[in-house]
Amino acid sequence: MKRKLLLLMLINFSIAGAVYAQNQLNENYLLSSNIEWQQAKYGKEMIAVGNITTKVIDKVKFKPDIAEFTVTYTTEANNYRDAASQNAEKMKIFNQFLVDSGVNEKDLTTVSYRNYENEINQPIDSQSKQYRSTYLIHLNIDQAQFFNTIELLDKHNIHDISQESNQAYYVFELEQLANSQEQAKQLIQQQYQIITDELKKLGNNSMTITAYGNQEISPKTTIVKTYNVKNTLKIKVRNFDLISKIMTKAQEMNIIVNDDLNYDVSDEAIEQILQQHEQTLYNKLANKVGRLIGKQYKLGDAISLNYYQQNNSFSNRPKLYAGAYKQYASESKRGEMVEIQTPEEFEMEIILDGSFEITRSINSK
Repeated sequence: MKRKLLLLMLINFSIAGAVYAQNQLNENYLLSSNIEWQQAKYGKEMIAVGNITTKVIDKVKFKPDIAEFTVTYTTEANNYRDAASQNAEKMKIFNQFLVDSGVNEKDLTTVSYRNYENEINQPIDSQSKQYRSTYLIHLNIDQAQFFNTIELLDKHNIHDISQESNQAYYVFELEQLANSQEQAKQLIQQQYQIITDELKKLGNNSMTITAYGNQEISPKTTIVKTYNVKNTLKIKVRNFDLISKIMTKAQEMNIIVNDDLNYDVSDEAIEQILQQHEQTLYNKLANKVGRLIGKQYKLGDAISLNYYQQNNSFSNRPKLYAGAYKQYASESKRGEMVEIQTPEEFEMEIILDGSFEITRSINSK
């Protein structure tokens, strides 16, 4: 039994020694590889002793190079087919004008196209006007003559009479319609005189005018259904001199220019400016790190670099609107060229943060 235990202990010691030797070899290998890698980067006289992380912030200006706005054309017809056909014909002519003026076809986008029904009250006879002349009448009626009086008034199409509370007289209205105020006035005077004369024959002289009116009335209308097509086109302009020209042409063609003109910076311009500024920002970052580590250390290779905008989103920048456009939309005459004010440059903060190795001479103390 003792021999077996001794044998097992010897085996375990031999295994543990082999594992330790292997780990030592791995550590020596990694250390040797790291030293060889650093010597390849910095030479045999320098060695990396740590790293440092910092950042620099700078401002970049972007000059707007594109402008966008929309125009809307609405057609109305007795059916959808005609409304759509008229709309397409007008917009085709306008689009061709845009292309001929230098706007790229890919910069024209239909952002909204819809059709809808609309009901309007259309005058039945729009040629003639009508006037309504009225008398408000007070009339005392003796009960003995009440039915005879009612029959007389019915003969003149007067069917609505009422007695005021706590009053002895009855109230009703005379009305005449005509194509002119003077004719309406004459007709109601004649009607009043005829009724007055007939009431006198019944022994009633109490008919009195208490109010008079003579006004134009709205013509009779009928509901007419129309069909509409509304087409909205977004225009991207890269030559700002074209903006006034396009807006003027739209007005000439009865196309509405919407109040949404804005200036922006194209993705291509942003990328180009950022690439140009990247090396400048890197040099500033390297100089800053050099000042921070002191003279006994040297700046090594960059471990990581992160280049980004403040708030990490350039797309959230506000749009700049042309201040002169509202004046153009509300005050300019059709066909009149107007001046469109270009906004100032965009300004944005960009940040470069990075981590660098710090090196020193092997012989330094």
